[in-house]
Amino acid sequence: MKRKVSVWFVFMLWCIVGFAENTREKDYILILNSVNFDEAWTNNLYQEILSNFSSKEVDVLAEELLVPMVKTLEEAAVKREGLLQKYPTPPKVVVFIGDPGWLLCRALFDEEWKDIPTIVCYSRDSMPVRLEDLLAGNLGKGVEFVPTEEMIRPYNLTILKQPSYVKENIELMQKLLPGLNKVVFISDGRYISTMIRQEVIQVMKENFPSLQLDQLCSLDLTTESLLNSLMLYDNRVGVIYYSWFLGRKQGENSYLGDNIQRIIYGFSKSPVFTLSEMDMDAGNFAGGYFISSSDFGKSLIATIQKILDGKAARDIPEQNGGHPRVYLNYHHLEHHGVDAALFPKDAVYYQMPPDFFQRYKIYFVIIIAVIIILGALILMRFHLLLQRQQQKTREYQLLSQYRRLVDNMPVIYVRKQLLQDEKGRVADFIFRDVNATFEEVFKTRREQVVGKRFSEADMDNQLLDYMLDKESGRLTSFVLPGEDKKIRYFDKLTFPCTEEDVWDVFFIDRTEEYLASLDSREHQLLLERLNRKYDLVLNATGLIPWTWDLRKHAVEYSITYVQDKASGENFDQKVISEENGYLRVHPDDRERIRKSYDDLLEGRVAVVKEEYRACFSIEDPVYFWFESFVIVGERDEAGRPAMFVGGSLIINDRKKLEEDLVKAKEQAEISNHLKSAFLANMSHEIRTPLNAIVGFSSVLADTVDEDEKREYVQIIENNNTLLLQLIGDILDLSKIEAGVFEFIYSRVNLNLLLTEVGQTARLRLKNDDISIGFIERMPECVIYSDANRLMQVMNNLITNAIKFTREGYIHFGYREREDGKIYFFVTDTGCGIPADKTREVFGRFVKLNPFQQGTGLGLSICESIVTRLGGEIGVVSVEGEGSTFWFTLPKEAPGDISL
Repeated sequence: MKRKVSVWFVFMLWCIVGFAENTREKDYILILNSVNFDEAWTNNLYQEILSNFSSKEVDVLAEELLVPMVKTLEEAAVKREGLLQKYPTPPKVVVFIGDPGWLLCRALFDEEWKDIPTIVCYSRDSMPVRLEDLLAGNLGKGVEFVPTEEMIRPYNLTILKQPSYVKENIELMQKLLPGLNKVVFISDGRYISTMIRQEVIQVMKENFPSLQLDQLCSLDLTTESLLNSLMLYDNRVGVIYYSWFLGRKQGENSYLGDNIQRIIYGFSKSPVFTLSEMDMDAGNFAGGYFISSSDFGKSLIATIQKILDGKAARDIPEQNGGHPRVYLNYHHLEHHGVDAALFPKDAVYYQMPPDFFQRYKIYFVIIIAVIIILGALILMRFHLLLQRQQQKTREYQLLSQYRRLVDNMPVIYVRKQLLQDEKGRVADFIFRDVNATFEEVFKTRREQVVGKRFSEADMDNQLLDYMLDKESGRLTSFVLPGEDKKIRYFDKLTFPCTEEDVWDVFFIDRTEEYLASLDSREHQLLLERLNRKYDLVLNATGLIPWTWDLRKHAVEYSITYVQDKASGENFDQKVISEENGYLRVHPDDRERIRKSYDDLLEGRVAVVKEEYRACFSIEDPVYFWFESFVIVGERDEAGRPAMFVGGSLIINDRKKLEEDLVKAKEQAEISNHLKSAFLANMSHEIRTPLNAIVGFSSVLADTVDEDEKREYVQIIENNNTLLLQLIGDILDLSKIEAGVFEFIYSRVNLNLLLTEVGQTARLRLKNDDISIGFIERMPECVIYSDANRLMQVMNNLITNAIKFTREGYIHFGYREREDGKIYFFVTDTGCGIPADKTREVFGRFVKLNPFQQGTGLGLSICESIVTRLGGEIGVVSVEGEGSTFWFTLPKEAPGDISL
């Protein structure tokens, strides 16, 4: 399995780099791995270089040489020729991970890549002279070795070492395992493993003669035999794991071989130590005394930078990749019963048990959050109470100001509610409010009048008789004898209120103005005062007053009293033509308004009250909602209307409120319909597995035959699983609809996640005629997304493929598209989908095969999740041949999400 993944990695990397080769103009650093990048430390080293040097000036490219798979000089030559074809332009720097890779490619540095700066990492002190000895694995007696210094002298090359520190590691094991009597060394048949085995044998012989040494090598054992051997050792045996590369070994359990590093600790009674860093965070190994991959990466980056700055590689002395330290996994040691009192004090520990604060950190955070929330709620409550108090104070002040304004107005003010008889004529009215001037003129008090009918008022004044006159909606003047028998002149102004049949009536005493008219100066002053009074009244109403001269076919209107200047016009009064006025009315309302005015003109109605849309400018129309009241203001000698008088109010706010109420009603009806449809579907889907469970449970009680019983039990279990899946899908769907579906974004390593998905799918697969393969991936790809939701989508798609595939294969993988998005796919050789049904499969409760188990919600949930993650989903299918379900995701989280 590991070999297949490695081959695919090399193939994809070869294609991508080969495509980009034609357009490459930048310098590049070439990393050549002697084996592959499956090991965590090699991948970390590659990522360190990539993150530090991948820029606009320098590219970072990588190749897996797979030296253990090369067996002959001819294959080595083919490998070198392939590198030259792929990289016709020599690299700026070449970095070898492991000296076998350099030995295989050394011929390139004699000619084509001569004097190219080279760094060899993890090199040994000596190397075999003949390449064929290395390739054949023949490194025993009779093989000629030369010191590494002598081998590299002709080349522009420097060495970065990673000593094995065998002695120090065995001493560490003796401290942690006081009863240690034997050391087990686990390795494979590669060149580097052979060299390390020889070093272990020599160190044991020179420094630890009392300890026994067992060599467990992949050349002699299968992975299964290795694990069985480990189980036979007791806790007085120290285990050192170096590597386990299987190569082309036949009959090997590929799953065990691929996952040996993850499972080995479970088969050993003693801690498993290592000579180099191997994924210390996972807890699979105890650790050891070595140079960390992080320190080694820093040393390598510093060496590369010196070369890029112009220093020759041969002028950089060989050095260790960092300073060694003891690195231990606390949980691993504790799991294998090592006494914590023996743990070195100066070691770096991983997976340490949390201290008091870390253990109860969540509770501290919750308590602090609760205190903050309670404080915020108290402040909000106080602020709300303060706002309410301020609002009440403002309302009281406004009412007081209104009361003072009305009381101080030099006019008689009455608010009255009209009472009509059976024929609709005004028969009486009720006093709703009066002002101080009214009290003074009529010698009464507000409390004695307000709430009473006009017919019940105990007041004797001829002015009251004019209150029952037919309301005209315009200014009316009349003359009355006063108490001193002198003539007094009054103007009556009437305006409708927002309440039905309620009118505001103003009686303005014009006597002084009339008498003052004898003196022009005094008359002018009084006229100005009267105009101010008119302005006060019109400002109080908020009307747009207008007149329509039917003889001149002209309309005059004023927006002086529109407080918010909603029209946006920079003038207060304007005269427009009759036709221009009609053109300002919205086309949908124009004919209705024209008919209303025609009815008023012909005497069919006495008052026009209409709501309509109109604009102030024909060139750039912005429509407002108006409510207008229109009456006949003047008539000609023949009695026909000569002038219309009207007032208009802008009612945009009221219309918006009405529209909002209508939309709310429609939304409520839609929600009610959706609820009914959802309950109907749920009733059907839940009833089906329940009927099977109940029915077969009843039959099971009366069944004697054991085979039948097992069959019924299997049916009941299947329907239990179906019912549980249905409930889970419904809960997920409900969370999605409610907007509470949790998305937790983090850095996701796609290779690790999809490898885990594939392994899980193989465990669920019960059909030996189907193979599942992770066939396409990038060397390394980390995206910012929700790992759990991405895994849920991939599991759903692969589970669907398993359902509908009887034989053949199920392939899945991913690749990066030109637009930067990641393209995922799941391909099967199943029954396929009809062309006209490919979009329906993403609907809720859609099942193209009613006899196949499932809820019909899985693909709908997948579509919702992919959409929320910022991607798209779809399917390409040929009926009878198979289907490919695909979806895309961005590398980073969507912009509309809070990270």
